[in-house]
Amino acid sequence: MQGMFDIVLLHPPPILFPEPYPIFPIPWCPEFIGSTDDLDLFPMPERFTAMPAGLHGLKSYLAAQGRRTEVLNLAQVSRRVYAQIRAQVQPVSGPVDSMLEAWEEAYRAVKSLIQGFPARLYGIDLQWLVYVAGFSELCRMVKQIHPGSKIVAGGITAGMYGEELLSQVPALDFVIRGDAYGTLPALYERILRGDGYDRIAGLVYRHRGVLCRTSLSLSCVPEKSRVQDARCDAARESSVVFLRSKCPMDCVTCGGRKQVGGDPAGRELEGLSSLQRQILAVGDRAGVPGEQTSRVYLVHDPVFTVGEDRFESLLRGLSEAGFSRPLGLEFFRPPPRRLLSNLEETFPTSTLQISPESSSEDLRKVQRGTSYSNDELETFIRFVKESSGLTLRCWFMLGIPWDTPDTMKQTAQDVADLYRGNGEAARRIHYLCTPMTQVDPGSPAFVDPNRFGYRLLWTGLGEAEFRMSHPHPFARWNFVPSSENSSSSFFRNVLDVLDLMNRIYARYGLCSQQWTRRACRYNDLLRQSWESYQRLGGIRSALERRKACMQLGRELIESYYG
Repeated sequence: MQGMFDIVLLHPPPILFPEPYPIFPIPWCPEFIGSTDDLDLFPMPERFTAMPAGLHGLKSYLAAQGRRTEVLNLAQVSRRVYAQIRAQVQPVSGPVDSMLEAWEEAYRAVKSLIQGFPARLYGIDLQWLVYVAGFSELCRMVKQIHPGSKIVAGGITAGMYGEELLSQVPALDFVIRGDAYGTLPALYERILRGDGYDRIAGLVYRHRGVLCRTSLSLSCVPEKSRVQDARCDAARESSVVFLRSKCPMDCVTCGGRKQVGGDPAGRELEGLSSLQRQILAVGDRAGVPGEQTSRVYLVHDPVFTVGEDRFESLLRGLSEAGFSRPLGLEFFRPPPRRLLSNLEETFPTSTLQISPESSSEDLRKVQRGTSYSNDELETFIRFVKESSGLTLRCWFMLGIPWDTPDTMKQTAQDVADLYRGNGEAARRIHYLCTPMTQVDPGSPAFVDPNRFGYRLLWTGLGEAEFRMSHPHPFARWNFVPSSENSSSSFFRNVLDVLDLMNRIYARYGLCSQQWTRRACRYNDLLRQSWESYQRLGGIRSALERRKACMQLGRELIESYYG
């Protein structure tokens, strides 16, 4: 026991079950590159583990005020434990039992961690919709273990559903809307006093059984010093360095920037020395026993957030300081050739990432609000191909605004053409194609779906929690294109494109033909079982519905392995 903390900040797992049952992912090849050439050892179906940068900044800010604070990434803990147990138990217990045992062990690991960090106040983020099921169970778990503590939620989704969260999650005490930097310390002070919550801006809470809501403050933007704190603390905790604490893009289906004011270009850095120190510190951690840091990932496009000239100065400074780790770089658009040349000269084995979304320039512009031509993208790819050691990952998405079966299949065919042109660089350049399963609350497409060609299947928080913990992956989609006659037809179209992509991956050596045959077979079982899962909605008893889900899950997995 480490003694009582003032505030402990928690990042929840997407799925957290006290009584687990099979949850099925959608297999697509890139998730298995470098790990296994079979479907036997599925990692956790929901792989989201990255914490919002703001949690790191809050920890630094609270610590500077003298508060004993910690941040726990429970999603990461849960995922690692699940994968380890699944790999160890699968050969002995079989696929279903090993999956259930891995879920149970992951649950126990999270519970044990909560027991070891008692606090007066727990802050749990609910930034994205995918976390809502794990969030609700985590609130219940925390209150059960530490009944005298208080729990506050924050994040984009939490702020949008404040009253509904408090109504549906009895263990939750408060919800913060907007910036938590001012609200959270003030809330802690009022908790110590036991009153005065109505004086805190941006708060939703219960008072004598009635839901109360205070007004928002004028700005939700952290001060620059706090943003620097977020980057510094994040650098100590992981192999990631944030060039900006909040994403400066405003994509149609994401939660968006959610900022008021601030520099739209995102150039928040006062100088490069602080950023250089953070990157050097992360590189040093790679030599610590137990650490697996091989790259330092710079999140958010350096050209967009830092500026081309300043970033090139940073590269030179790192090189002169003896930094030798490869970099991982996220770009919002193809970077200038001069920058790529300097990068190849200073860090020639770095990994670059870009998300073109679609091979259609028109759809790309709708989704991201800005665009670039396929010629620019291919010039970027050509430079990487001709380099001696740079690696590139291009992420395409199925289901972006106005995507149709034809445009999705065209993207897959264009990816095949790109692979065909990779030549000797095939092992360094990967084109990944994944389905988009949620339109996030707060995004333009969530607020006005018709404008972007969507029909939302559900929007309420209670429905979201049920859907996020549903065993069948189709249930987790909250949208279909308005052009589709039914959700089933859209899901089948997505699986058709994924089957096509898996065949493309096999053709160019990213996976075996055997893996592709098994993945296509599994996807076919998902198609066939969807109607049966939909019929379970008519079972009133939650216990009987759960038993029926378990039975169908066993049948699906046993059919796959049979």
